[in-house]
Amino acid sequence: MEIERLVWLPASDEKLRQHGIERAEVDGMVLRNEWAVTVHEAYPDQIRVIGPTPAERIITVALQPTDDPTVWRPITGWDSTEGEKEYYWEEYR
Repeated sequence: MEIERLVWLPASDEKLRQHGIERAEVDGMVLRNEWAVTVHEAYPDQIRVIGPTPAERIITVALQPTDDPTVWRPITGWDSTEGEKEYYWEEYR
């Protein structure tokens, strides 16, 4: 899977801030290109990327596809759960 660019909406920024995540952390995680991808069964039209921010914080971000398969729209994000971190370490490393 490829993520070339993120398209941001004001509501996405707000949801991320509610979870203590800044846009720069998500952008940094994506640019770092060290993330694992998963899909939650309740949200099959979205993907979740799990990976480290530039400060090494492991976060999970839900992304919605756009018409371009390399451009994604962040929906929300959170500090990764222990299970998500384990999945990341298994998949990425």
